[in-house]
Amino acid sequence: MHELLRYARLYYEKWRVTPVPIRYISDQQKPLVKWSKLYEQEGPLLLLNKDIWERAHGIAVLPRGNHVVIDIDKFKNDGQRKTVAELLVKQGYPVVLTKRGLHIHFNADRAIEEICVYYIDTDNNGEIRVGEGGGSRFKHLWTAPPTNRHGFIYRFVNGEFVDELPTLGIKEFETELGVLFPVRIIEKKAGTAKGSPNERIEETMPIPNIEKLNNRELLILLLYIYRQLRCSGLMKLITDWLTTGVVKTRKIRWGRRTTRFWFLHTIAATLALLGANSEQVANLLNTYEDEDGRPDDSHKNALWTIYKWEPKDKHGNPNPFKKYYVLKRGQCPFCALTGGRNCGKNPVMRVYYWLQSRGRYKVEEVVRKLLEKRSAI
Repeated sequence: MHELLRYARLYYEKWRVTPVPIRYISDQQKPLVKWSKLYEQEGPLLLLNKDIWERAHGIAVLPRGNHVVIDIDKFKNDGQRKTVAELLVKQGYPVVLTKRGLHIHFNADRAIEEICVYYIDTDNNGEIRVGEGGGSRFKHLWTAPPTNRHGFIYRFVNGEFVDELPTLGIKEFETELGVLFPVRIIEKKAGTAKGSPNERIEETMPIPNIEKLNNRELLILLLYIYRQLRCSGLMKLITDWLTTGVVKTRKIRWGRRTTRFWFLHTIAATLALLGANSEQVANLLNTYEDEDGRPDDSHKNALWTIYKWEPKDKHGNPNPFKKYYVLKRGQCPFCALTGGRNCGKNPVMRVYYWLQSRGRYKVEEVVRKLLEKRSAI
């Protein structure tokens, strides 16, 4: 049996995590399976596919349930790293020797999001960020033995796979680690976008009863609008969100912002042009999730740009439409993200002019039918 495949089965059977075959390209970790599949399936992936493990450089694990990985990559010296590793191994933790530091695995008392680890520097009366971590709600891949990363082999400090994982709370782990390595561990939660039911834009007349639509009905309405505009990229992304709850794309840098911000800004701007208030839009944006997880600030930034920002032109006069057209003409990323060609148009501008012609009456009819269908159920 291939060594990576043997370990993959151990990780799945003993730790109940998802093992993922990976390759390193220019020192960047690349999974040999689509990210969307990793997050949709709880079971083992590709454990029966020997060919894909033959092509892999190594293996990573995706935490499930209460599984947590702490990655500490900054120590004063190698002696300190060795001392901390030996202490944790004696306490029953699986400890992995990485290229720069240590990975520590355990089960928490609940599902965990992203974690930041700070070393308490008593000599200088300060704190230094020395690591990170996360659990199943963070959705991050962690390299595991026996991965070969350009000649460096990840391995367990004790030399053997550890079957049993200790179970304890994050603060308990902080206390145990603090015996030799004083740290403060902070769990980061995804930020929440907040709005007000009284906060609307004034440039257009609201669509009657738009405020009565729930999140699913808003997505159906958005899908209808983008279909009318023949925007295939936005149609595919909204369809993902509507049918699976996860938009099947990764967050990448696109010009001055990320594709996640551009998408959420476009959604917020479209709904604002329909007359939706900021609270209604915030409720929808808070349900967003893509293959990199839930947003921390993109949805809040999109909401602020639409409902709070008061842009001005070069003469100092108010220019409210500037906040809708922040995505410049020709820089729309959505078709490119979904395998299509860039139409070279600003999608929010297209929505605005479509509403000014025949679109408004069509949207009013769709809203009416959605509410009628709901009342008939």
